Amino acid sequence: MTVMNVHDKREQKAPSMKKAYQFFENVKEEFHKIQWTDGEEVKVYAKVIVFATFILGMAIYFADLIIQKTLVVVDMIFRLLFG
Repeated sequence: MTVMNVHDKREQKAPSMKKAYQFFENVKEEFHKIQWTDGEEVKVYAKVIVFATFILGMAIYFADLIIQKTLVVVDMIFRLLFG
């Protein structure tokens, strides 16, 4: 009975190894279908992202300055009016 169990286990492992091999073959085929971005395009996109990040950062910085100055002016007005 143990010989049959060992034989059954070998038969069960063989299809799973075949499935695993087929899976990785399919993955390899899918990787060949991918259209990879060329280096020049990546450089352009990187420059756009850095520039946009810089502009957005500056906009936030200036908005913060305006809000700070406005609050200082409001504080001075309240101190003059209410002592």
